[in-house]
Parts: sequence; structure tokens; C-alpha cells
Amino acid sequence: MNSGKYVFSQITSFLSANDFNKYVEKYNGNYKVLHFTCWNQLMCMMFGQLSNCDSLTDLAVGLTAQRNKWYHLGMGTGLSKSNLAYANENRDWRIFAGFANTLIAEAKILCRNNSDVLPTIKGNVYAIDLAGLGYNKLLGTGTTSVKLKLTVELCSASVAEKVAAAGGEVVTTSAPEETKEQA
Repeated sequence: MNSGKYVFSQITSFLSANDFNKYVEKYNGNYKVLHFTCWNQLMCMMFGQLSNCDSLTDLAVGLTAQRNKWYHLGMGTGLSKSNLAYANENRDWRIFAGFANTLIAEAKILCRNNSDVLPTIKGNVYAIDLAGLGYNKLLGTGTTSVKLKLTVELCSASVAEKVAAAGGEVVTTSAPEETKEQA
């Protein structure tokens, strides 16, 4: 039997509710809200992300199975698929974007002296996990002018060179195949 905090609660304990509430107040996020607040919405969406939910239905079913633990997970009350859908559609996205930027700024400060944690790419980078999208090979004749960080199983050398020339990188998840010349 569990005698301590749930892992999800331990993760969310690092989040500052005060910082989040500044954005909620700035964009009037909890206007006319009785039970399902912006904080509850954030907790539900984080739970969905961490449990790899594919849809709102998947998230609602997963949370319903944990109904007796909602209080301990910080979910609040009034949770339903329709409440989640309404909140996602009607609440100002800038609340969550502002809070995410605050968390990123805090992480940069904490990791400032640790070169293993900080990325080597400076500036805006578009990170795309092609393997997670179902693509296992990256080939191409096009060009890019934006910094990309691509994750894919296999990649041609020309694509890797083009992405690197734009200041990005390609991360391959498998060892490159040997060519006939190497064998």
C-alpha cells in the first residue's frame, strides 16, 4: 500500500502555483469557473501527456479509473470529458504558454553551469520526433533555413548535412547500415 506521495504529485510539486496564477489572473482564466479551474486543467493535461494518452477520451477514461485519487493528484473536482473539451477550447492558451516560458527560464538558470544538460543549439529550434510520428527513414532533396532537431531511425547523409548547415542536428535512433564499400 502506498504510504508516500504519488510520482505524479512529486513531479507537480516542482511547479509554482503562484507563478501559474499570475498568468491565470492576467488572462482572466478562472472567470465564472466553479470547480474545474485552470490549475486542474493543467494537471489533467500533464497527466495525459505523461501517461501518453492519444485522445481526450483516452485521458478521461484514464482519469476516471483514478477517481478516488484525484484529490491527491491535484485534479480537483468536476472532471469530465466535456469539461476538458470546453476548457481546452475556450481558455486562453497564453496562460499555459506564459507558464511554460517561465518554467523554461527557471530550467535555464538551474542548468546554466551544466554543459551536459544544456542544448548545444542556441536560438529558436524546431524539434520534431519523426520516429514518434511513424516515419523511420528521412530522405530529401529540399533545403531548410530554420534550425531543426530531428529524431528519426535512419537518415541520409545529405539531409544531415543540410540540417547541420542551417544550425540544427539529426539524431538517429539506430546505427547506420554498413555500405558495400565498408564491408
